[in-house]
Amino acid sequence: MKKFFSILGSLIFFTIVAMIVLMAVAPFFNYETFVVVSGSMEPEIKVGSIILIKHIDKDKVYDEIKVNDDISIRINPNTVLTHRVIKLDKEKDEIVTRGIANVVNDEPINSSMVIGKVIFTVPFIGYLLALFKSPIILFIMVIVIILFYIYSKYKEMTRTSRK
Repeated sequence: MKKFFSILGSLIFFTIVAMIVLMAVAPFFNYETFVVVSGSMEPEIKVGSIILIKHIDKDKVYDEIKVNDDISIRINPNTVLTHRVIKLDKEKDEIVTRGIANVVNDEPINSSMVIGKVIFTVPFIGYLLALFKSPIILFIMVIVIILFYIYSKYKEMTRTSRK
């Protein structure tokens, strides 16, 4: 049982580290991550999920997205919305989206509002990653990781010295 929890703890730790690295590295490769904070895309994209989107050039929006793609759009400088494409009209430069849990389509947007297309999602990890946006929580987590490392080295040294 002790080995099970050790493996589980390592798996959770490395998953979190991988997601943090993904969030840090993604922008260098024209990708971006977001944490889902509303249920408008449930059950397919759950609240607390992290989504990876591939940025789309403004002049290639109609070439890169199609009906039923999930896209992220910038509603205002502080708000990003991820919904499913319902209708595309290149002539009018109108894109109609809707959250799959919603019964009504969103107001049409234009291609300049599109940030990118959803590539994949990881359920629930966003809750953990949202914690790292708080400097206090981040500081505490760094201290805990350092203490865990020191403790594991101490245990290793005491085992070695007993032999």
